[in-house]
Amino acid sequence: SCTKMQETVERLNAKIKSYKRQVDDAEELAAVNLARYKKVQVDLEDIEDRAEQAEVQINKYRNTGRAVGVAGVGSGRAVSHAPGTMLSVSVNQTRTISRHSVGPEE
Repeated sequence: SCTKMQETVERLNAKIKSYKRQVDDAEELAAVNLARYKKVQVDLEDIEDRAEQAEVQINKYRNTGRAVGVAGVGSGRAVSHAPGTMLSVSVNQTRTISRHSVGPEE
């Protein structure tokens, strides 16, 4: 009876140890995912800032073209914003942003 009790205790301790290992693994994975999320969030904010700057530049070029009477100035929709990518910007009330890779992925 005492040996059965000891075996049960050992089995339960093994389960506890296994559960603790699973919790540690889950916490590590959560930390990695949180770090990825924060990086993507910062990247998105950077891209949004670049898009706003690109919109300002496009409007500036369009207005300059209209003022001088030059047809076609500023009519393009793609503005280079980083090596290896193009940022497509739609200049209206709702902004559409999409990244198109034009080179090898980093």
